Amino acid sequence: MSAVRGGSLGNRRGVSLVELLVAMAVGLLLLAVVAPVTMMANRSSEQQRSQQSVQTAVYVGAEMLMRGIRGVEAIRAGSDGDELFLEGGELEEVCGATEFAIWVVDGALHCGPDVGDPLRRIMGEVESIDLSYGFDTQGDGRVDTFRNSVGASDEDEVRAVRFRFGMRAGEGRGDFRASPEFVAVIRNAVLADLQIGGGG
Repeated sequence: MSAVRGGSLGNRRGVSLVELLVAMAVGLLLLAVVAPVTMMANRSSEQQRSQQSVQTAVYVGAEMLMRGIRGVEAIRAGSDGDELFLEGGELEEVCGATEFAIWVVDGALHCGPDVGDPLRRIMGEVESIDLSYGFDTQGDGRVDTFRNSVGASDEDEVRAVRFRFGMRAGEGRGDFRASPEFVAVIRNAVLADLQIGGGG
């Protein structure tokens, strides 16, 4: 037995309890520094993805709405800051009627034959829409005035629609809001102006 104690096993020294505690303290300190940085980087990355998702949804929805507005036959009376009443154009098929309305309800942009009728969702993550209507009051072919509503006598005079979405990121995807603004010129109104101007 004495030979084993004096041999190679006896020359090896083990880790003391103090050394083990110091190593654990250093490891915990490193973990305490690295963990929050990693969590913050993950949170930032998730927020960027959320912002990108909302921005993509805004521009896809805005492009669809702009194409729809450009091709309408008319902006109808009753259109105001919250509701847009249209006739004809590319959105007819999407909205299920020749004359239809576009408005925000339950956090999404919807359309249908009339406000309150069965809804068709156009775009999600929309808190609000702010609409105004462009008129050429000078008769020079340029939109120079925007109003918040369209009356019966104004229907044929609307030349453009300016709209701003109030967007938000979905729950659990960071706190991100955006309010981009777009202007869509009504193609048929511009063509009519050109024909009138060219014929006179």
